[in-house]
Amino acid sequence: RGERDESQGSVYIPPEDDFIKLPRSIDWRTRNIVTRVKNQGQCGSCWAFAATGALEGQHARKTGYLINLSEQDLVDCCRLCHGCQGGLMTLAYRCIFMDG
Repeated sequence: RGERDESQGSVYIPPEDDFIKLPRSIDWRTRNIVTRVKNQGQCGSCWAFAATGALEGQHARKTGYLINLSEQDLVDCCRLCHGCQGGLMTLAYRCIFMDG
């Protein structure tokens, strides 16, 4: 198991075998995990782009099928957010969960 180094407070130091070998880089585009670059224009809808982008990627990782979700649908229909005036990813997820 790991050790504790208490010289700087309680710090967990994991054993060497807990580490995994990570690749030097990952390009999700070559793995068909992300959609093309999208443009929100002058609309303050980064919250919708972030929510749909995260869900598109996770769906593709799980199923192997990349879908293109509609940011505009969230901007227009998510009653918990404020359209082009702003919103939160977490509220967008709630709208998607409640309304589909």
